Amino acid sequence: MVADTLRGIRRINGRKLRQVMPLLKSDLVKITKNLSGLIGLRDKAMLPIGFSGAFRRSELVALQVEDVQFKSEGVLTQLRRSKTDQNGIGRNVAILYIKSRHRYEHKDVS
Repeated sequence: MVADTLRGIRRINGRKLRQVMPLLKSDLVKITKNLSGLIGLRDKAMLPIGFSGAFRRSELVALQVEDVQFKSEGVLTQLRRSKTDQNGIGRNVAILYIKSRHRYEHKDVS
């Protein structure tokens, strides 16, 4: 009876959510700055795409090479399924190119 009462109180009043500081673009630049090697190159590509597209981790790791199309305006990514897409219809997410002083240059990793 006590547990049911407490559950009802929580349902009415709610719970305080733990506030987390957002990841900023400057933080992303710092994170990716010293990445090297093949895995580092992959992460330098994936992290800004995930950040710009506001992808969940599960959506980001599910991306395949064929899901990413480079266009003159930016990158078009196809999400095949996500947490909010229970029917698996999928959706396309456009990420526009922007001018930035932070450029990621391709370095030969061989």
